[in-house]
Amino acid sequence: MSDPLAVPAIQPQETEAVFQLGLTMAGAISAGAYTAGVFDCLIAALELWQQKRGQANVPKHKVVISVISGASAGSIVGAVGVAATADRKAGLQHKQVPQVGQVSYTLPMLYQAWVRLPAFLSETQQALLGLDDLMAKAPLVSVLNSAALADIVEQCFANYQKTAERKAYFSSSLHLFFTHSNLRGVGYSVPFTAGGQLKTGYAMTNHADRTHFVVTDLGSTNLTSVWADPDPAIPMQLQWLETEKITAKDILDPSQDYKTGPWAKFAGAALASGSFPAALAARYVSVNTLGHYVARQWPLQFPESYRAKYNFRLMPLLPSQLISPEKLATLFTEKNTATLMSDPVAAVTLPYTAVDGGMFNNEPFELTRFSLMKNPPKPNPRDEKFAALVARAVVMIDPFPPQHAQEAKETADGASTEPFADALLLKVIKALIPAFLNQSRCKFDELVAAYDEQVYSRYLISPSRKNAAGQAEEHALASGLVGGFGGFLAEAFRAHDYQLGRLNCYHFLKHHFSLPADYEVVRQGYAEISREGFYTDSTEKELQIIPIFSDFPEPRQPDWPLVGATELNALVDAAAKRADLLVPALIKESEPKFFMKLAATLIWKLWGKKKLKTALYKILETDLKERTQWRSS
Repeated sequence: MSDPLAVPAIQPQETEAVFQLGLTMAGAISAGAYTAGVFDCLIAALELWQQKRGQANVPKHKVVISVISGASAGSIVGAVGVAATADRKAGLQHKQVPQVGQVSYTLPMLYQAWVRLPAFLSETQQALLGLDDLMAKAPLVSVLNSAALADIVEQCFANYQKTAERKAYFSSSLHLFFTHSNLRGVGYSVPFTAGGQLKTGYAMTNHADRTHFVVTDLGSTNLTSVWADPDPAIPMQLQWLETEKITAKDILDPSQDYKTGPWAKFAGAALASGSFPAALAARYVSVNTLGHYVARQWPLQFPESYRAKYNFRLMPLLPSQLISPEKLATLFTEKNTATLMSDPVAAVTLPYTAVDGGMFNNEPFELTRFSLMKNPPKPNPRDEKFAALVARAVVMIDPFPPQHAQEAKETADGASTEPFADALLLKVIKALIPAFLNQSRCKFDELVAAYDEQVYSRYLISPSRKNAAGQAEEHALASGLVGGFGGFLAEAFRAHDYQLGRLNCYHFLKHHFSLPADYEVVRQGYAEISREGFYTDSTEKELQIIPIFSDFPEPRQPDWPLVGATELNALVDAAAKRADLLVPALIKESEPKFFMKLAATLIWKLWGKKKLKTALYKILETDLKERTQWRSS
């Protein structure tokens, strides 16, 4: 019996050497500025290479991005980054940022979205600690002012103008996946045999949802995906953004959903992926239809006999008032996705309320990996045994790579070494939510596939900052405090992380993203040209997959920004003012009777507000000092 996971016998072809690249961008909250900086540098390197094509001593192979998957902040970076790449205003720019020094960027639209605009405090626009949403007397939806995010979308996408030139380093069908935590969920059932017949058995509800878009007018390289192409997707064109006017109201108000354009829905889906529970408003998502769930491709190791009938699908349990079991079975067995989606029943929208996609899938690299597979679910060739065939890789950008749960526990403040201490009631309750999240994010199939150290198909870019002695700093991100929300405290923090992302990406491309010189893609690409300057530092004499030319300047390491009592007092005062409106409104909307509400309001006014300010200041000051980000004078 043949090994179902064996690498297919693919014969190398004497055609243009193409290396397919898939990006996965993890959740990061305000450290999305780091992810944005990495993306900025990657696009700058690819753009320079495209401009140099045909010149002497320029590698001839191509690197093409065909899929981007994201969670939370990663989804927002992907959504804005794709548009920013084709923005006519794109090009190298420099800005002097107090405390950080010169910051460079090539995608001003992305820089604006992640560095200039998102903030706790602002005198010129809506801010996360602003009061606009509470003054409007609307129902409470979040602790922070979520209207600020919709305002950022409106500003970034305003007056958009697309370049006429298509990018050879993007696929003509660019797949984008945004993860969501669907609070309604979708039902599935594991059938069991009873009396010789399959019966409905183990019922379950899946809340780890996603939306899938395909941008068709950014790239010029025609590529196909056996797994992603049949997955139902919403088609998008960047040229539509030139005429579609997106307003904050379009994104905030579900009642406007029926008349919004495709880019408003696209932006809303990206924001939904980043709706951090309670802190930011949950989002109404209405882009997925019944057909999307029936024809959805799953990144799973299905048997070949099953795939022959149903592709990579799993039949959902859908309400009978929407579709009869017989009709559902008919749609499910229709292998042609276009035919299935053309059925009027498949067009019925299945809206849901979504919160942060990172709750259940914060690093959705399996979507990227399956999208890149030549013959899924069989893994692509990826080591020296198949040197002629290694031509696809996933690069994950993760500002906060997951720490092993046991390691995190042992290094956390207050971790107990007493026998049975962790079994105490409050400790158990405190540990439950992290345990649920950790378990939901376990990916053992990906773990097994990653054991081989000689695999050239998975790469990680994560923050690294060196001190004057060239040693790694304990804290690399300026935005890392307060669980990742700290970047909203100061523009300097976000500018630092954006610039650090560019620097880390530069070093990754120059020194780590490489293949042995005898691997077919780089062998063809570097044939008949001088390889000097394109080797990495490795002793194996590996060649850069994306060439870094001598005229591509190395980004400078940003200075480490500090804040002091002045900034902290302003933040705490703003938080208290917001809480002064938020807490009474929350009490008013709660269930307790009149006297309970009155007592709670008095407690807040007389004691709670002062206590909040003191506690918040202390938490922030302690965190800043521990991270050497505190300015004492």
